[in-house]
Amino acid sequence: MRIAVVPGSFDPITIAHCDIIARAAKLFDLVYVCVLANINKRSMFTSEQRVGMMQKVLKDMKLDNCKATSYEGLLIDFAKEASAVATVRGVRSISDYEAELAMADINNKLNNALETVILLSRPEHRAVSSSVVREILAFGGDISELVPMIIVDDIKAYYNRKDA
Repeated sequence: MRIAVVPGSFDPITIAHCDIIARAAKLFDLVYVCVLANINKRSMFTSEQRVGMMQKVLKDMKLDNCKATSYEGLLIDFAKEASAVATVRGVRSISDYEAELAMADINNKLNNALETVILLSRPEHRAVSSSVVREILAFGGDISELVPMIIVDDIKAYYNRKDA
């Protein structure tokens, strides 16, 4: 069985993330979509909220070979526990590529059996990011074309509860 991990903060999950996950699901038998803690980012949503939204999205997309989970630790440790052969990353730009290349090099030094698969974002998704969604949300804008429709209300409810 060929197992991969699509790691990220998914704060929140976007249509661009969904495209990468769906494409990874075609390449591997099992894909773990793993919400990782990022010590360099302050999350808007809790890990549990992000995993819950991810589960809802994966079910709606009928990606039966994908499982949402979270992990507190290094990606390579999760990948080893999951018996993954690869991580899958989406790249929107040259700067994304450079960051992913550096991360792939470090991951390779720590576990040279783990491959990094880079999928290029589709042109229509290149401007879509979680940070853009959070900014639009903060100013009361419409996020419905940037995140999966199945979780638009969840995102708004979680966000509004945060402000209460």
